[in-house]
Amino acid sequence: MAARSRHTPLRLPLLLLLLCALLQLATAAPERPPAPERASRVERADGAPGQGRSPFRSARPEGAPPDAEAEAEAEAEAEVTPKAKVEVKEEAAPKAKAEVDKAEDPATKRALLVAERERRLAARESGLVGREKKLEERERVLEERERKLEEREHALEEREGKVEAREKALSLREQDGNEEVIARIHKLEADVAAREMALETRERMAEQREKLVELREKAVGPLDQTDPPPVEADAADAANAPDAPDAAAAAAAA
Repeated sequence: MAARSRHTPLRLPLLLLLLCALLQLATAAPERPPAPERASRVERADGAPGQGRSPFRSARPEGAPPDAEAEAEAEAEAEVTPKAKVEVKEEAAPKAKAEVDKAEDPATKRALLVAERERRLAARESGLVGREKKLEERERVLEERERKLEEREHALEEREGKVEAREKALSLREQDGNEEVIARIHKLEADVAAREMALETRERMAEQREKLVELREKAVGPLDQTDPPPVEADAADAANAPDAPDAAAAAAAA
């Protein structure tokens, strides 16, 4: 009992010292995640939403005020579209990851992460430059297509103008043709009227000849054998008749 009572005052301070040392170690060195999780944290250094906590925040000790520069970088990184992130091909950097894993000092780890982040941003900028060049090339192709379409539209307008001129010429030709047809119809009508007048004149002359024959038969009496043929007698009577010039003119007109 005496020995036990002598060693008791020494054990308590030793235990207290051990507890203090363990507490200091626990507060000074935070828990380090396993290697795959650390690698995933390095790969997710862009700080996109829904992909875990940013390593810049984990490197800051608890209770410390937020870093304005880190917050600004996180906001700028969050503004990048997911499509641009997918298009940029990030090269693997196992050496940088290993250096980040080996670094135990928070400042060193943060510097390595910042360098890795700058490298990725440079690669992303180069990808964006390539994309801008492709967009410019596409714009040139579109402008060329627009120019060809405008030329085609001008050609179509010229063709439409030619078609309209041709239609006008055809309409004028139709009008001219109609006028020609109308003139021919009038001419035919005039010819028909002239023929009708000539027929009427011949009919009147025939009636006059019949009247002359009847008058001669009444005056001379029946025909004898010594008389000339009726045709010659009719001609002689017509020549001696007072209206012989009118009959001759009518015959000439017929």
